[in-house]
Amino acid sequence: MFSGTANLNLIRDKHTITLGAEYSDRRTATHHASAAPRGTFAFNNQYTGSGFADYLLGLVQSVSRNFPLGDFGVAHSPYEDFYVQDDFRASRRLTINIGLRFDHWNEKQFVRGCGVYVRSSARQGSRRRE
Repeated sequence: MFSGTANLNLIRDKHTITLGAEYSDRRTATHHASAAPRGTFAFNNQYTGSGFADYLLGLVQSVSRNFPLGDFGVAHSPYEDFYVQDDFRASRRLTINIGLRFDHWNEKQFVRGCGVYVRSSARQGSRRRE
């Protein structure tokens, strides 16, 4: 994960102005290991009357193997935000806080192109009538 943050505080008379920005690139790529990469072998007393004897003779009742999956997850998930805030001290008993913030998630890039990216919109689900 790459991340960077910058903040600045300015104090001028009755105003305390705070500015800031952040950028981060989150990654969640994961390697999935198999539970049984060499396989699972089951021996019972099906052939010789003894499960141990079946094992020694290599007489297998069942065999299974699961293959490991490749890497998966999010390769890049860039995020950025900017903000400005003014704390105005109007009197000893009254402080007015005014601020503006912008948050933005850029489009994600998935490992091997496998993934789902959902965009929400305020207009989604609403219909225009004519």
